[in-house]
Amino acid sequence: MLAALVSVGVLMVPLLENYALAGVLLTGVILYGLFFAGIRTGNPLTMVLVVAFTMIPVAGVAEQAW
Repeated sequence: MLAALVSVGVLMVPLLENYALAGVLLTGVILYGLFFAGIRTGNPLTMVLVVAFTMIPVAGVAEQAW
């Protein structure tokens, strides 16, 4: 699951660069799903998945800005 979220996070970088609104909406939907699944299962590793999915696109977009 973590590998899938990291790879999706990497693929989100060009989407956020070129289609910002769609990228933000897709990020919101995925984060909503992660939080919802975390609440249902009560798994404490949910926060690791959320942070991984959030920080990978942020780092990629920040890297493209240089």
